[in-house]
Amino acid sequence: MSFQDLESGRSVGPRRGFVNGKQDTTQAVASGIFQINTAVSTFQRLVNTLGTPKDTPELREKLHKTRLHIGQLVKDTSTKLKQASETDHRVEVSASKKITDAKLAKDFQAVLKEFQKAQRLAAERETAYTPFVPQAVLPSSYTDGEVDVSSDKGQEQRALLVESRRQEVLLLDNEISFNEAIIEEREQGIQEVQQQIGEVNEIFKDLAVLVHEQGTMIDDIGSNIENSHAATAQGRSQLAKAAKTQRSNSSLPNGRPLPLAAGFVGQAAAREAAGLVVDMIREKKMAGRALLLAGPPGTGKTALALGISQDLGSKVPFCPMVGSEVYSSEVKKTEVLMENFRRAIGLRMKENKEVYEGEVTELSPEEGESVTGGYGKSISHVIIGLKTVKGTKQLKLDPTIYDALIKEKVAVGDVIYIESNSGAVKRVGRSDAFATEFDLEAEEYVPLPKGEVHKKKEIVQDVTLHDLDAANARPQGGQDILSLMGQMMKPRKTEITDKLRQEINKVVNRYVDEGVAELVPGVLFIDEVHMLDMECFSYLNRALESSLSPIVIFATNRGICTVRGTDMTSPHGIPVDLLDRLVIVRTETYGPAEMIQILAIRAQVEGLEIDEESLAYLGEIGQQASLRHAVQLLSPASIVAKMNGRDKICKVDLDEVSSLYLDAKSSARLLQEQQDRYIS
Repeated sequence: MSFQDLESGRSVGPRRGFVNGKQDTTQAVASGIFQINTAVSTFQRLVNTLGTPKDTPELREKLHKTRLHIGQLVKDTSTKLKQASETDHRVEVSASKKITDAKLAKDFQAVLKEFQKAQRLAAERETAYTPFVPQAVLPSSYTDGEVDVSSDKGQEQRALLVESRRQEVLLLDNEISFNEAIIEEREQGIQEVQQQIGEVNEIFKDLAVLVHEQGTMIDDIGSNIENSHAATAQGRSQLAKAAKTQRSNSSLPNGRPLPLAAGFVGQAAAREAAGLVVDMIREKKMAGRALLLAGPPGTGKTALALGISQDLGSKVPFCPMVGSEVYSSEVKKTEVLMENFRRAIGLRMKENKEVYEGEVTELSPEEGESVTGGYGKSISHVIIGLKTVKGTKQLKLDPTIYDALIKEKVAVGDVIYIESNSGAVKRVGRSDAFATEFDLEAEEYVPLPKGEVHKKKEIVQDVTLHDLDAANARPQGGQDILSLMGQMMKPRKTEITDKLRQEINKVVNRYVDEGVAELVPGVLFIDEVHMLDMECFSYLNRALESSLSPIVIFATNRGICTVRGTDMTSPHGIPVDLLDRLVIVRTETYGPAEMIQILAIRAQVEGLEIDEESLAYLGEIGQQASLRHAVQLLSPASIVAKMNGRDKICKVDLDEVSSLYLDAKSSARLLQEQQDRYIS
């Protein structure tokens, strides 16, 4: 806008900082702070003049008016700042406006401090000094021209002397009245200064609350920015994992299984039942019960048990065993079962430790002369660089920690933490900055750690109850439990007493009650359960009722048979009273189409090429013999195909290997036909 525009009376557009014709509160606060700053500078110059020859009543009056003007500006600006602060609490207000208002609040606080300091100095000087008043020239009776009273002068001269003395008395009275008026005015001014100082102090209290709120708001904005960065990185990692697992998800939203997913083929009813069991376990409704997978050989019972364990999560312990493992010459049968029970119960312990955590940016071992002499060199120390969201740090570590780094297979790009008191190294995973788009990966990607490299962190350590039993059964020199487990050496298998287990259970229960630890019931998978005897089944009945019991999954391929160690027959070789506790899932024999799908998947996993005709022929072999026999023919057939100069497996190759290797049914039939040739 120019002067010509003003003279011509042209309309002027809305000025910056004005909303609907009204000035924005942020702009108003900024303008008020600028005016206060200018007025305080003027006030300080006037205060510095007090006590000098320029200190006159007119200067005191100007100082008073300036003080009142600053006080009014402070009140107005404080009101507008409160309005701006109330507006900042709304959701739609931008972060930049909140930060600007917080800075203005701090600037306002700084200029008020300057005004307070100047006010205190003004009060001190106004009390100590009086304004300079130019004195009028008064006629004195003691001047050189004074009339001598003792002389014989006339009556007129004596009259003049009396009049002069009277004028002096009047002037003295006027001066006393003037000084009294000045003193009264000074007292009133001092009272006003004290009152204004009190008002400024009240404004200071309100302002301190505003500055604290604005500072908290800025901290929240900063932490939200940092959290959003970490959440974005974590979300990207989760999206990548979701994209990878979406194709391999074994269930539809309604809970029905897909015909082919995650390597599973067929067994729709068994997979649906296993999915419901997983939901029951998560909702803690499987207590006191176990799962029995019953079906013919080669129908995927072990695969279902592994699927249940994987669906429960990688942190849930999974302990597989076979029924025949309980028969040992050194340890009792029930002791073997109890040991495996406690292997399948996890304990998640939480502990606050001082650690160095971050993504490895540098890993450089430094060599030095060998301490043992000779020409060889040894690692003198290792330089490692760690990076977090907030910064990086380079550490010089002992060579023993380098051994731990090698043991954990730490490489550049891995996220690790090192305990500062023990030097223990834990590899958390690969940084998500190195994540790729592969469908299947062995690495677990984690976001870049937040905070500083050196910090206190809640460390979560997963152990099993059996680890605690074994560590306390052979204590070694006053170290912590995890170190005991690492140093444990067992020359021969020994039993752990019930008394020791009861003591450990007490400690574990106390930790759980205090919130230091959390029990994680795992999965105990007992295959060939019909191999157990009556003593073991009685023990399992009691163990399933225990408060510290894992999820037990049995598997068997037997029908009606005798219970081992007795003359009693029972379904699956399991006593009826234990069968009542079991949730039984039945697996069916695979059909021709399902067998062909399984064989195609197996050929793809092993990297073998086979045409469709040969695959269908192999499926027929599986129907006549067994699926396992058909799977076992794939590798020999591929070798025969290469010997014949082909890359793909053909029907001729399958015929050749099937004539070389017999299946179980063919072998049994041959034994029956040629029984007289064998020793019976």
